[in-house]
Amino acid sequence: MEACTTWECINSFANWLSAVGTILITSLALWLSVRDRRINIKSVLSLGLLPSSSPGILDNPVYVLSYTNIGPRPVTVTNHYWCLPFKKGNIFLHPYTDIKLGRLCSMPPIELTDGKEGRAFYAQDFFSKLEHPEDFLFHKNRYIAWLRIHYFKIHIVTTTGAKPRVKIHRAVRNRLWNLYRGA
Repeated sequence: MEACTTWECINSFANWLSAVGTILITSLALWLSVRDRRINIKSVLSLGLLPSSSPGILDNPVYVLSYTNIGPRPVTVTNHYWCLPFKKGNIFLHPYTDIKLGRLCSMPPIELTDGKEGRAFYAQDFFSKLEHPEDFLFHKNRYIAWLRIHYFKIHIVTTTGAKPRVKIHRAVRNRLWNLYRGA
């Protein structure tokens, strides 16, 4: 085999390099053009504390569903729904109808521009005080209740049809399970 001592060895890679470079540049241009059209909502269900009787003391534990638009495209949030294992259909709850916490919730529909946030608050005993808690998370069968509590999902409903999923903290699932067991 003859050793390369001329520019022919270097020029033999030029076609491959230009092909790979063209694909990378066109992919980057396509991604930059599409990224502003996507709906980007960061949403979390977590635990929180609110003041109840005295404004200076945080003594009212609540579940907080917060959703924030982190993209440049404005989005209108109309509601959120729950998906439960072994339960057909979606469940829409309205925490803003609660007398104590309803005034703190963001009333849907809410338009979120970049960096704006909406919230929904559920009282700690909200799920156990439902008219039929066995139809929701607290099923009569302990195993089905465990599956529902540990694997339920929440989605945010938008006017564009996108339904981003809510991240649920492990502490929320643990507190709901302890509430179900009566601990």
